Amino acid sequence: MLEITQITCNHQIDPVGIDEDVQFSWILESTNRQVTQQSYRLQIARDHEFAELVYDSGMVNSETSVYIKPEGFVSESCKRYYVRVSVSDNWGEQSGWSSTAIFETALLDAALWSAECITAEHDQDAESSDGRILRSVFHLNDKPVSARAYVTALGLYELHLNGERVGDLLFTPGWTAYQSRLLYQTYDITDFLQPGENVIGALVGAGWYKGVMGLSKQRNNYGRTAALLCQIEIFCADGTRKTISSDTSWKWFRSAVVFSEIYDGEIYDARLEQEGWNAPGFDDSHWQEVAIKPLDKSILKAHDGAVVRKIERIPVSRIIITPSGETVLDFGQNLTGWVKCTAAGNPGDTVELRHAEILDTEGNFYTENLGTAKAMVRYILKGSSAGGSETAEVFEPHFTFQGFRYVKVCSFPGPVIPENFSAEVIHSDMEPTGSFRCSRPLVNQLQHNILWGMKGNFLDIPTDCPQRDERLGWTGDAQIFIGEAAFLMNTYPFFRKWLRDLAADQTPEGGVPHIIPDIMQERLFVDGQWADTVN
Repeated sequence: MLEITQITCNHQIDPVGIDEDVQFSWILESTNRQVTQQSYRLQIARDHEFAELVYDSGMVNSETSVYIKPEGFVSESCKRYYVRVSVSDNWGEQSGWSSTAIFETALLDAALWSAECITAEHDQDAESSDGRILRSVFHLNDKPVSARAYVTALGLYELHLNGERVGDLLFTPGWTAYQSRLLYQTYDITDFLQPGENVIGALVGAGWYKGVMGLSKQRNNYGRTAALLCQIEIFCADGTRKTISSDTSWKWFRSAVVFSEIYDGEIYDARLEQEGWNAPGFDDSHWQEVAIKPLDKSILKAHDGAVVRKIERIPVSRIIITPSGETVLDFGQNLTGWVKCTAAGNPGDTVELRHAEILDTEGNFYTENLGTAKAMVRYILKGSSAGGSETAEVFEPHFTFQGFRYVKVCSFPGPVIPENFSAEVIHSDMEPTGSFRCSRPLVNQLQHNILWGMKGNFLDIPTDCPQRDERLGWTGDAQIFIGEAAFLMNTYPFFRKWLRDLAADQTPEGGVPHIIPDIMQERLFVDGQWADTVN
């Protein structure tokens, strides 16, 4: 029996929001041995029943089942396409049609962007690393058939709609050479929308764009004000299409994220939360108007890499009281991510956590190897109302990550127990493809360390370290490790994105910088002026 078990488009399963030429690969399974493909037939249609074909390869004599490009096929913007494949093999067997795969295009032309890039910051906010919340209200007569949001930021963003966080992607839109290549993400928001009032919101932070980064520890390396770009395309039951775009009608306010930086961590004051800010019915009359930030939309590209997510969770392995009297959580594994904590207390009570990879020779908390990075998270409790019972509050950071095994609990309202903490492992989401195990425990431990070294350093770009005041994409480190990385996981989308970053930052004569994105080069000169003076 011969069948096709998986079709991928651009090395992704059912991708939504692509703007590049498509290529397909598939996996064959057979009850026979030494099977090779002899021919294939690939079809693309606008409908699931394949009644409206837009491409039919016919039977093609070929053993190739990877990187198949449908020659002559031209996709349209914001369209969903359906794909199926049938193959024959060297045993004379013919498979049936595969299960249907899909892919969906994004905005394929810069002219299709009606949204304006908006900012809640001014030039005097260049030294600020707080988060800003933005919102806009729109109305619908009926629930739409489908809807997509196309979103990016100069900085980092989280998207919200009608009181809920949209998707599970982290550190969007990623780190690129922002002056020449800015990625945007596509979200299926159909189920979030409702007849009547709808609210789109976003939390925006400094991130790699304007935060302190690089060997020189300077800020505003790409610009001085973080900004958001958002366009929603809504397809209605009557066949009409409605576009919602970021513009000067949006409003902003300061968020409870009072400080957030990649190296130094995050401070979150829950007392500043505005309940319902991202939902219908909220009074935003006291909010301020946003401003337009000029943006060359020709640099916008649909996200083309491996997205960053929370991949796994690790509980506290043990709680240590060090010789110097510090309370330290040991998670038993060096990792990249953050700590999720649960606490209850009075208004103003504080949770403060500091992160480290190792203890010193005496068993005390050790941070000298972090350089200037503070690697600190502080959460200030909203607390219970007077006379009320304490309510548990759960916190996770938004725009920072740390490399750590040990976490020092500097302050916490109540007893420090393991159940109140977990380590959230965060990295680019890549499918595992290879593993190794042998009879030698030390060799197995080495392989374990290699795998976790990859998990710790593949967060949107291949970094040299996840803990200290560096975390840069050194090309030499990536060159040395890329073979082992490709053995362990499907790194094709990850390196495709990063190598395009590399191409964007190559020197005029084609030279490859030491780090990608080349934050030092970007700082030097942008659009005819020094980068620390651009908006």
